[in-house]
Amino acid sequence: MVGYFVTQGNCPRYFREEALGLPLLRGQLPQRGNSARWERKALRFFCRAGVHCLLNGPENAALPLTETGSLYRRKAAELALVELERRGVPRETAVVGLWASHASRELEAACRALAGQVRALALELPERETLSWELQQEYGIPVFRGEGTVTLCFTPAPPQENRLLLGEMRPNVPGIAFSAPGVELPPGCPVTALLALLGETGRLGWERIQGGDLQ
Repeated sequence: MVGYFVTQGNCPRYFREEALGLPLLRGQLPQRGNSARWERKALRFFCRAGVHCLLNGPENAALPLTETGSLYRRKAAELALVELERRGVPRETAVVGLWASHASRELEAACRALAGQVRALALELPERETLSWELQQEYGIPVFRGEGTVTLCFTPAPPQENRLLLGEMRPNVPGIAFSAPGVELPPGCPVTALLALLGETGRLGWERIQGGDLQ
């Protein structure tokens, strides 16, 4: 079972819910009083109820927080296109950078997804030559070294204005929202964390999750 918190009402209440067969326990915490104290009480209740992880809550809680990094990295190409549109950069003139301390399937998938949609790619990772050659041969796209108008960082990296930092366990990318059209989720739940967990557990295909601009 997975737990999450909302702040609502005047007294603590708990509700059992589910999303695509995943059992959830919602802790409704009062708006009044000491929020940290209410969270500690709710965590004790969650542990007794069989909750094994949280969708949101304090970092140092007795229960681990759901990791969302895989979702961000799997949707990296979509996020790059969203960021280009936000900046007013046409795809046909854009160079998208991909930065990492090592190659990964997620990075390679993003390269291939972007290859037919932007002018060029910029790779900054060790042993980049093989991947660069493959992309140039398969897609005819220029591949440079360095960073781009927007750079996707697949491993932890120092922040810069042009970078989307996707390498953390729980990335924070301002202005990005995820959705799964046609999938009914409990109102008020932490959507990104829940979608990441549904994807990781195979209850929801990654292709059904969309990354977009937060309206």
